[in-house]
Amino acid sequence: MIPVKIKELEIEITRKCNGFCAHCMRGDAQGIEPSISMLQNLFASNHKIVKIDSLMLTGGEVFLNPEGLLFILNYLILENIYVGKIIIVTNCTIYNQEIIDTLEILRKRGTGVKISYHQDQFHPKISSEMLKKYMSLPYFNFDSYSLKKKDIYALGKAEENNIGSLKEARIVMKLFSKIKNHLNILNVDNEKIIVESLYLTALGKFGAVPTDATWDMIDSKYDLDIEKDSIFSNCTFSHNFKANLKYMHYYPNLPESLLNDYYKAKEEGTLNIFLKSLDDDVLRDYFITKNYTRSLI
Repeated sequence: MIPVKIKELEIEITRKCNGFCAHCMRGDAQGIEPSISMLQNLFASNHKIVKIDSLMLTGGEVFLNPEGLLFILNYLILENIYVGKIIIVTNCTIYNQEIIDTLEILRKRGTGVKISYHQDQFHPKISSEMLKKYMSLPYFNFDSYSLKKKDIYALGKAEENNIGSLKEARIVMKLFSKIKNHLNILNVDNEKIIVESLYLTALGKFGAVPTDATWDMIDSKYDLDIEKDSIFSNCTFSHNFKANLKYMHYYPNLPESLLNDYYKAKEEGTLNIFLKSLDDDVLRDYFITKNYTRSLI
């Protein structure tokens, strides 16, 4: 398996929601959530996620899928995966003590935990009972303010209800038009591959961010399948990664075929030509080859 470090990982834990916020950029709630097998394939199939700098669990209302949440949190604990911080945004209508207890285990292990609620003119007010429970958590973040038009994307339900800024919405749509369903491989860090960002949809599709958009926009752009496609089957290798390939002899755990070709070119005096030939398609072939089976841990 290939060890992978992800700088930003965002997971749609559910598209179900018990709220009917008029400004929601996503659109109407959907009765969709990722299966456990999808989540398993995210964390380990032909690769193995070993480190996550930032994990965002999003929805929908995340606490409507306690099984999925608990699977992810317990997997992180059992597999001893390093997580810098976990962020959950909720409408605070549901409180699940088992999930809170599991988050506390991660917090004691050094993971930063943040549960956020934003009270504005669109989100419902938290009941006094729920507010008391959540306010007792040291990592609960409560914001109360009125949203301005410029702060709301005129997408999804906001567009239907004539709420929000078309200017901001156009920025999002422009960003989405550039997405090519790839992962941006930043660098080789000792014995790991570093991925800049990865987003898993509730349908089990994945790709790179941005994700501030409607369900329809996301579904039209994300078509790599977490249960069928290699995490490296469609990726873009960044400039930093390519620049460091000239020093690849410091990284003995790269694909053996890549190392062999490197040393052959170096011996023949054609190293610069070889390095220039390593475009995205060529590099991708090295990383998804069936011969790349050695553990990098």
